[in-house]
Amino acid sequence: MNKNDKKAVLAEPINVVVTGAAGQIAYSLLYQLAAGSVFGPEQPINLRLLDIKPMMDVLQGVVMELEDLALPLLRDVLPTADAGVAFKDAAAAFLVGAMPRKQGMERKDLLAANVKIFKDQGEALEKFARKDIKVLVVGNPANTNALICSHYAPSIPKENFTAMTRLDQNRAQAALASRLGVQLCSEMELTPLVDKVKNVIIWGNHSSTQYPDAAHAVADLPGKGSVKVSSAVNDNAWLNGEFLETIQKRGAAVIAARKMSSAMSAAKAAGDHMRDWWFGTKPGQWVSMGVVSDGSYGIPKDVVFSFPVNIKDKKFEIVQGLEISDFARSKLDITAKELEEERAEAHQIITSELSNCNLCSEMELTPLVDKVKNVIIWGNHSSTQYPDAAHAVADLPGKGSVKVSSAVNDNAWLNGEFLETIQKRGAAVIAARKMSSAMSAAKAAGDHMRDWWFGTKPGQWVSMGVVSDGSYGIPKDVVFSFPVNIKDKKFEIVQGLEISDFARSKLDITAKELEEERAEAHQVLMP
Repeated sequence: MNKNDKKAVLAEPINVVVTGAAGQIAYSLLYQLAAGSVFGPEQPINLRLLDIKPMMDVLQGVVMELEDLALPLLRDVLPTADAGVAFKDAAAAFLVGAMPRKQGMERKDLLAANVKIFKDQGEALEKFARKDIKVLVVGNPANTNALICSHYAPSIPKENFTAMTRLDQNRAQAALASRLGVQLCSEMELTPLVDKVKNVIIWGNHSSTQYPDAAHAVADLPGKGSVKVSSAVNDNAWLNGEFLETIQKRGAAVIAARKMSSAMSAAKAAGDHMRDWWFGTKPGQWVSMGVVSDGSYGIPKDVVFSFPVNIKDKKFEIVQGLEISDFARSKLDITAKELEEERAEAHQIITSELSNCNLCSEMELTPLVDKVKNVIIWGNHSSTQYPDAAHAVADLPGKGSVKVSSAVNDNAWLNGEFLETIQKRGAAVIAARKMSSAMSAAKAAGDHMRDWWFGTKPGQWVSMGVVSDGSYGIPKDVVFSFPVNIKDKKFEIVQGLEISDFARSKLDITAKELEEERAEAHQVLMP
C-alpha cells in the first residue's frame, strides 16, 4: 500500500449539506466543495443537496453536472427534499436556501417567511446531524436565521452556528486593496494587493447597518513591509464615508446592476468562511464571522453578531482588546440595535404562530382549536364587534390551562391585528371568494343551536346575540352579543367579568351602532 492509498483509507468521507442546492449560490459553491478547495485535497465528501420538491428536476441536472466533473474527492451525491435525509450524520452544512427579499417586502415579512424554514432545519439538525457539525448560514437575514436555527437545535453547541459576513469582509478587503493599488503602483506596473490586506473587520449585521472597520487592518506593501491601512490610505474622510457606504450598499449595487443578487462572490465567501473554520487562521490574523455574542465589546448577548475571530482546532475565539473609537462605538450600537429588533420580531412571529389557535409544544405542532375556550364576541355582528380574549383560556400541552393573554404575551397584537382580523373577516372572505361565508356560517349556526339545545359545559361560555337586560352597561332592548351559560335550553348572561378601559370603549362603540340601527328600524316600521 503506497502513501496515497493509506491516506485514502484513513480519510473517511464526510457528509456535507448544501440547502437551496438548485440555486445560483449553490451552483457556484458546489464545485469548490467537490474539488477540495474547502475541506482540503485529502478529504473525500458526500454531498447532500437539499431543496424544495418543485426544484427536484433542476437539482437532478446539477447532480449530472457534478458527476460529469469526474472529481475523485466526490464520493456520493444525494439530492433530496427531505431535511432528515439531508442532515443525517452531517459534519458541515451550508444553509443557503431562504426566502428572498422581494420588492416592497418589509423586514418583518422576510423574517416571517424564513422563521419556519430555519426552525424546521434547526429541528432536523437537532435530530439527525452530528453534534460537532459546523453550520454556516448564508440565506438572509443570515444573522437572525442562524439564531433561530440554533434555538431549535439545543443539543448542538451555539458555537457551531455561524452567519456569513465573509462576503462583506472580502468586499472591504478588495476595496482597500484597490485604493492602495492605485496609490502605490509603480510607474510601469500595477501591483495586485488584494491578498496583502489583512485584519479588516466587519462588525454586526449582514445588512446595510454593518460597520466595515479598517482601523486595525494592515497591508504588506511592496518595499514598505507591513503598514497600517489607515496610515497608508491617509484619508479618514474616505474611510468613514465612501468606503463604509460602498461596502454597506454593495449587495444592493450588485442587484441593481445584474438584476440578481450576488452568487459567485457569495459562494466564494462561503468557501473561505468554512475553510478557515475547518483549518484555522494564521498567527496574527483574524477573519469576520457572525457568531452568538458573549457580550464582548458591549454587544448584547444572544444576538448573532459579526466579530473578528481567531480560529484553531475548528474552534473560534473573539479577538479581545481592540480599541473602539467613539465613531466605531456609534456604528456598533446602530447595528446591534437592528439585530435586537430582528430578534424581537422573530420572537413575536414564533409567539404568534404558537398562539394563533394552532399552539405547539416544543417538539410537535398540535392543533388546539378545540382547546381554546371562553373567547367573547361583544356587540353587533358587524365590523364594530369586539372580539375579546382577555378572559380566554387554553389547554396547552404540558402546561395545563393557561390564560391566552399570558401565553400570547403580546397585547399589541391582541388589541390590534387580532381584533381587526376578526372584525373584517367576513369582508375578507367576500373579497377572496366573491361570495359571502357559507360553509363556516352553516357550521356556526349548528354550533349555536346545539349549545342552546344541550347546554354549555361547566366553566365554559359561548357568545350569543340576545336581548340586552342592561348587563355591563349595555342599553336595554338591543340584541347584543354577550357571553352566556346555557342549561336546560335557557341561557344566562355571564356576570362579573372585569371590563378594562379599552374593552369599555369598544363595547360603547358597538352598542352605539346597535342603538342607531334600532332607531332606523323603528323609523322604517313607524314612519
